[in-house]
Amino acid sequence: MPVRIALDPQELAAHPLQVGLSMQVDVDTHERTGDRLPQLTQSTPAYATSVFHSLDEIADGRVKAIIAANEAGPQLTRAQSDQAAIRRAELVAEHQKSTGQNHAKML
Repeated sequence: MPVRIALDPQELAAHPLQVGLSMQVDVDTHERTGDRLPQLTQSTPAYATSVFHSLDEIADGRVKAIIAANEAGPQLTRAQSDQAAIRRAELVAEHQKSTGQNHAKML
């Protein structure tokens, strides 16, 4: 069950939490008055990002090129291989232009 806890700042300063820390707790639930949480369903994601959208396009392009190369087998010509490399470079350049980032090392 997800819970939210509050820690005493002085106690936290004296005994800082560590990454990967495990603990055993006892939760006192005898007090059951008060409002229940509303039973609302969320129709849209609470958080969304498109930051990886252009990277997804590059990855999809690479997957298609690899599948095409594997389907072609040994018949793949040098020209076809060069064409696939050019397309990958174009995808990287498009991504870099749209994001201002350099992800060439990913290919």
